[in-house]
Amino acid sequence: MSKYDLGFLLPSGHFQVQISKDLYWVPVNTIGSPQHSIQEIRDISMCTPQEKKEYISTLYDALQLFVTSNFHELLDVVVIAENNIEWEHHKPGYYAILTNCGCCSSDAAWLRYLLFDKYQEVGYISFSRPNGSGHVFNYILTEGWYYLYDLCPLTDRYINNVLIESGKMADFLKAKYVTGALLKCRQLESFALFYKRLQLRGGFDHLFFKHRSPEVGPISAINKGGITTILMPENAGITPLLTPNTETIQSKFVSHPQSIPDWESRSEKFQ
Repeated sequence: MSKYDLGFLLPSGHFQVQISKDLYWVPVNTIGSPQHSIQEIRDISMCTPQEKKEYISTLYDALQLFVTSNFHELLDVVVIAENNIEWEHHKPGYYAILTNCGCCSSDAAWLRYLLFDKYQEVGYISFSRPNGSGHVFNYILTEGWYYLYDLCPLTDRYINNVLIESGKMADFLKAKYVTGALLKCRQLESFALFYKRLQLRGGFDHLFFKHRSPEVGPISAINKGGITTILMPENAGITPLLTPNTETIQSKFVSHPQSIPDWESRSEKFQ
């Protein structure tokens, strides 16, 4: 094993496997080689969030740090009712690193906090389902390509199912989580189309969104008459991908909630 590898990433070498139209699986080193050995990463894992941000400059090293830190999967959303809307609030990136635990939105915020100024653009891509649930992970824009990666499969709960960067289509197809690969595309809609087709086989409809906000914004889901409406704050850099509505689910942008959680006090019990 390389001093730069925990066993699932490819420190050097390249491959490009076409998954769908304008969608390719590539190794993480494509957008930056490792800068720190595993031992150095272990040392960095003991640092403060601000120090980690200074040391980590590539997605590769960020993933190594995430796994070495043994990030704990935990439902940590905070629900606050405001104007008859139950808003689901998500932990900011700084506190995701500080507490070393959280759900998918915390994973994504963790990564953006470390890398947002290391690439042209680092944001979020999310999808919502008719039952009101959803998922969010990251995109990185650099040199005309969007690169998508989901940290959730690297949490302590799912790490045993990690996708090894073999470059073999057979390994990708049998992966438990297809978002656990670094996928690249020219347009985010290309991934949305691929994932939509994948889920429609099971009868699941989805809405997809691009987020350019610093943190994962609050969200609410209301079901009425068999139609689920996803509420999100307006003027928050959120853009629907493909379509804002389907037959079973629709999106609506409303005023941003005024109440926000006290993340500092909530984080103290994890320190």
